[in-house]
Amino acid sequence: MNVLRTISRAWHSVTRGKNSAVGTFRPEDFYGLQPRSAHAYREQFDVAENFTCAIGASVERINWIDKSVINDETPSVIEPMLMAAGITDLRQSKAQCLKWSAYLVPHVERAFGMRAILTIGQLWRENDPLFNPTWEQFHRLHEEGFSLEDFGKNGTGFNFHAWITLETGEILDFTLLSSLADAVPKKWGEMAGTVVGGYPEEVIKHHQYVPMVLGLDFAHTLNKRSPVALLAESTHDLPKLPMFVAAVPI
Repeated sequence: MNVLRTISRAWHSVTRGKNSAVGTFRPEDFYGLQPRSAHAYREQFDVAENFTCAIGASVERINWIDKSVINDETPSVIEPMLMAAGITDLRQSKAQCLKWSAYLVPHVERAFGMRAILTIGQLWRENDPLFNPTWEQFHRLHEEGFSLEDFGKNGTGFNFHAWITLETGEILDFTLLSSLADAVPKKWGEMAGTVVGGYPEEVIKHHQYVPMVLGLDFAHTLNKRSPVALLAESTHDLPKLPMFVAAVPI
């Protein structure tokens, strides 16, 4: 019980620290926290903001807007946005959540007229993790980048998921369903090329999005410190898998 109370107090601290100055927290302050929890998405997002600042990455604090912008008319916004971005086939996004999400952030901002934040973290299906990175892993990735050993026999590879969060608290996930369709075609095959959009608690039944680290600055630092390119400079780069990813059997 003492450990649980300590973690509860720590969670309360890093959540309430939303308006604290940069440098209030150390990365180690987050190590004992369980990212996956019953906490609401926005509350978890606040913790992710504080963690991002604690590891030295830059992210502008979000001011939530209490309205919904994703509805039945959203396809009429997304389709021309993708065309303007030079994207004609979202099915090519499979297994490349970071690259595609980071590339689409500025396009989403222009299309929806609000901030869009690259969001990276865990993804669960009920009690089973699809991706379950730790705070320690994100801290190391920001400091050192990926190494070839991460994709060796004892490595964890790309053990995270990336998507986009809007100021409304809604999310856009351009890659998940294409990845699931490729991995489990009998169940998800018809969903390839489909965009997930809406409030994260509602978009896919039994799935939970857990933000942990935020922003393009983190992504660009990770890219710079890794041995191969993880991000796209143009649409030509989007379908390309990093060499050490392509070599890993699925």
